[in-house]
Amino acid sequence: MLLISLSALLLHGCSSSVSNSAKSVSPSARTSDKPFPTKAPETYQGDFVVGNGTTETQYFVARDRDKWRFDIHRDNATWMTQLRSDKVYLLDHVKKEYAPEPFADLEEYDTTYFDSLTWGFFRGANYIDFEEVGRDGNLTKYKARTLKDSKSEVIITIDNSTGMMVRQEITSPKDGLTYTYEVRNLKLEADDSVFAIPSGYTRVTHLDEIPKPSPRP
Repeated sequence: MLLISLSALLLHGCSSSVSNSAKSVSPSARTSDKPFPTKAPETYQGDFVVGNGTTETQYFVARDRDKWRFDIHRDNATWMTQLRSDKVYLLDHVKKEYAPEPFADLEEYDTTYFDSLTWGFFRGANYIDFEEVGRDGNLTKYKARTLKDSKSEVIITIDNSTGMMVRQEITSPKDGLTYTYEVRNLKLEADDSVFAIPSGYTRVTHLDEIPKPSPRP
């Protein structure tokens, strides 16, 4: 069973990385209105990336209403997948094998479960007091606070073409590291092929459990 707690897996058609040369603008008045949707879209696909300035961990995520897919990468390649379509499957892309999860109930693995895997990328509801601090093309950056009045410094980036929050930069006062949670290559649609078992994969009765990724890289 894949259980993932990302403090960070959907998102945009072009890379949403914010250029270091983003033009600075005069900060606007603070507002409590959220400048982006706080719910994940029902249909999308994209690359979710968690980083700490030194390392990055990447996941591919896709959803089409009640179907979804979550990929874990290793050595810059897709390694394992959990997939919900007609059943819940595990896929091993190294061995090119797949297996239905024998005790997985479709209702138990519904979109609520999927949202728990990706909540870190859509946790905008936890942010308040937005102050615009910069723009770069279609991207707008805001300084924000968390509901718990955390001492961490938070900078979020909104893709104005989709309205989605595509990057979060959270600087921890404890270790001084800046953790980033970014959605790249976001599409507000999902290819049917990503929910299919790849051609040539062998069905087996059991696959090893997918390990938990670390909350922070």
